[in-house]
Amino acid sequence: RPRTRFVADFMGFGNLFEGTVSECSSAGSMVAVSQMHIAIRAPTPIGTRLALALRAERIEILRADEPLAQARGQVAQIVYQGGVSALVVQLDRAQEFRLLVRTPARGFVIGDRVALRWRIDDVCVLQDDS
Repeated sequence: RPRTRFVADFMGFGNLFEGTVSECSSAGSMVAVSQMHIAIRAPTPIGTRLALALRAERIEILRADEPLAQARGQVAQIVYQGGVSALVVQLDRAQEFRLLVRTPARGFVIGDRVALRWRIDDVCVLQDDS
């Protein structure tokens, strides 16, 4: 698990975000990122600015009607890389997600509406690089 943005980028975390904690409880916090909320395990004071990382291969891509999705968007790009496919999904709220899925890309094509899901434990909270 990376501790800084530099290490996360070096390790190939394709999804790096910055946001502000909008909710906090003893179970964890919600971080507002581009009008989307990402859950983290660490209780963190409201208003705290955080950097987050999420590995592309930890994101599950699903049909658009999936009710338990964290985000929704449209497949913008598919790049076939041998045994995996790299997908770029443009979210409805303007943030891009990069995903790695096993080939074939489960029948998704550019333009498909999709839902995205990941586990809360796959989100890494990053410390300041300085």
